[in-house]
Amino acid sequence: MSIFSVCRLLCILFLAWGIVGCSEGELALRDAWISEAPPNAVAQAGYFAIDNGTDQPRMLVGAASTVFESIEIHRTLYDKGTGMARMVHEGQVEIAPRAALRFEPGGYHLMLIKPKKVLREGDRAPITLAFADGSRFEIEFVVRREGFRF
Repeated sequence: MSIFSVCRLLCILFLAWGIVGCSEGELALRDAWISEAPPNAVAQAGYFAIDNGTDQPRMLVGAASTVFESIEIHRTLYDKGTGMARMVHEGQVEIAPRAALRFEPGGYHLMLIKPKKVLREGDRAPITLAFADGSRFEIEFVVRREGFRF
């Protein structure tokens, strides 16, 4: 096989890989972590990034885990006039086409309510994210010893 044939084959493979990598339905979930909390805490926060590699918006509508009694989607809002922050329960969150959304301290986050066991730094907890189209994705969150920072 000539070098030209090898190059042509590699180009075809890379093009095919790019098409598959951008196929309908592709979501990438990454950087999933949970903030460590005191043993008596009734809630913890979960953070992650989600990339929507599709041409359609995707709607995150819920989450569940065997490690928590319930999970809600929350967003932290700030009142610039008073400097006060408050959490708002969001029923759903849209991830725009070909865009990314970060769940991070001070913004969107998963409110992990009533942990069924004490989670320490390095522990892992599976959480399943549910989308409006019926799809579900399980992602493993790692507990970190990081507090809230402005």
